[in-house]
Amino acid sequence: MLYTMYIYYRDEYICKFPSNSTDLNECYKEMAENMVRDGFRKGANISQQIALFKQVCNLVYKNKINCHKIRRSDYLLFLTCILALHKYRQIDTTDFIILKNKNLRKYRKK
Repeated sequence: MLYTMYIYYRDEYICKFPSNSTDLNECYKEMAENMVRDGFRKGANISQQIALFKQVCNLVYKNKINCHKIRRSDYLLFLTCILALHKYRQIDTTDFIILKNKNLRKYRKK
């Protein structure tokens, strides 16, 4: 992975994920598009999906604030919900920081 995506929610650092791209729309297509499509297939409209995505994000946020353990699968679900909310323009791009990983081989002494 070339990049690391740092995700903030309500000005609180939540987690980081490896990424192949700096483009959030490409990350959305990789991670969250299938979940949104499945919601439409099951009959959920956009407002219902937004409410569910916000509920998941708030739950992970509360667990993080209260220092409860959060599973990796919950972080992945949080990431897909955050990307879907960004696609629906509910979250700004200021909640994401994407940094390029350093190549440490250049800096190692031989």
